[in-house]
Amino acid sequence: MRRFAVGLAAAAFFLAGCAHSRTIVRAEDGLNIAQYRGIGVVPFKDPRGQGLAIAEGIESGLEKMMFSPVDPKALQEIISNYKTDSRDGLGFEALEMMHEKTSADAIVMGRMTPDWNTAIIVLIETGMGDQVMRAAVRPPGKQKAFSSPAEVSKAVLKTLSGLR
Repeated sequence: MRRFAVGLAAAAFFLAGCAHSRTIVRAEDGLNIAQYRGIGVVPFKDPRGQGLAIAEGIESGLEKMMFSPVDPKALQEIISNYKTDSRDGLGFEALEMMHEKTSADAIVMGRMTPDWNTAIIVLIETGMGDQVMRAAVRPPGKQKAFSSPAEVSKAVLKTLSGLR
């Protein structure tokens, strides 16, 4: 009987571990990403200097998902004109300008951890300036770290498509 109980406890522990998702998403209740027509992507902050490549991969994938393209140059110009406070992120005025100049209904912003084991992303809607989603996106399977910007982009797009 004792062996059975130990075996049952071990099986429960193993199954709970298998059910654990590596990516963590916190989104507004009822969030449907399809409600946004245009989604802009800001180059990721990345210690390896691959932030622009990650953003371009996400932009390309969003276009394939039928979102309206947002001019990345216009978006970057607005970001450089409005100095962002690392504590507060983008201000309401900057978000309002993004919506007006680029027709972006939402903005994806992100950063990579130094060891590339996580991409932290946020989705901010430009109308009211609300952060509607935050996620810690991790590599697929048993990988400990992302190996390329394309792999990061694919994982972020998978996370965003799950919000439909």
